[in-house]
Amino acid sequence: MTYPIPKAFHDPAHKLSGRIIKYLLENWHQEAILYSINVPMIQGLLEGDGLKIYWTGVWKNHFGRLFKESKVLSATPEVKKDILQGTDPSGTTEVLVKEGTDTGELAFRFSPSLDGILSAEAAPQGSDAWALSEGAVSVTVLLPGFAELHGEQPRTVTDRLWKMKL
Repeated sequence: MTYPIPKAFHDPAHKLSGRIIKYLLENWHQEAILYSINVPMIQGLLEGDGLKIYWTGVWKNHFGRLFKESKVLSATPEVKKDILQGTDPSGTTEVLVKEGTDTGELAFRFSPSLDGILSAEAAPQGSDAWALSEGAVSVTVLLPGFAELHGEQPRTVTDRLWKMKL
């Protein structure tokens, strides 16, 4: 997948997504609460046959970092707004403004680390990540399921008490 995404991919991706959503609405699985649809923004969207679409399962993994720290340098209010909203055309982590000085302001930009998540070697066949690594659309039936984090839990009430100064 390339970034920035070529504008030519937008319309075909929107049309494909619309067709998939229409199909799902007309053929809703009785146990489904929601669906996850992932359309890769790749050249195949523009080709005659389009992209393959797979019913997939969720690859149980985790993201790395989701945000990157960005320094905000002295700039006009308009430029600062662009920086904080993540619409800085330079696309860099540190935004450099001519003759700017570090304002000490801290900003975070959505910049997920997807290293390894879209790797064909790592993703099991039939998973959503596998489909994307194959250049295909993934459609996954999802059920919400909140659960506790597994691992070592405090054993006594005293161990459960937070020891934090406010």
